[in-house]
Amino acid sequence: MKVVLDTNVVLSALLFEGATSRIHTKWKNKEVLPLANGAIIKEYARVLAYKKFSLTPEEIAGIFEEEIFPYFSIIPTTLKKVPFPPDDPDDVPFLYAAIDGNAKFLISGDIHLLLDLQGKYPFSIVSPAEFLRKY
Repeated sequence: MKVVLDTNVVLSALLFEGATSRIHTKWKNKEVLPLANGAIIKEYARVLAYKKFSLTPEEIAGIFEEEIFPYFSIIPTTLKKVPFPPDDPDDVPFLYAAIDGNAKFLISGDIHLLLDLQGKYPFSIVSPAEFLRKY
């Protein structure tokens, strides 16, 4: 099952214990196929480098080499403009990836995505908790 994982989901799944870490297990067990594009990969790297996470460049590279690149499908962005653009332009790459990759779900903890854009795309936008309840 193809999914797009918002940055907050990936970070929570990789760096913290809890329910979201079950999504990490699902992608490692190939129960889901996470999709990403170049802009998403850059966003993951940018946020992993936040000082509050105390990760070295080598640790960040290791996360990509061991936890992301072997499991994620990196797809090109083909759209010129996303329909129903979100209020936050940082969300656009995730919408592109979900559309371009024919994802079933965009999994996000971002409440405005969940409330404002639900039903406007050919994929469901769900919280990590809702995704885990269903799957």
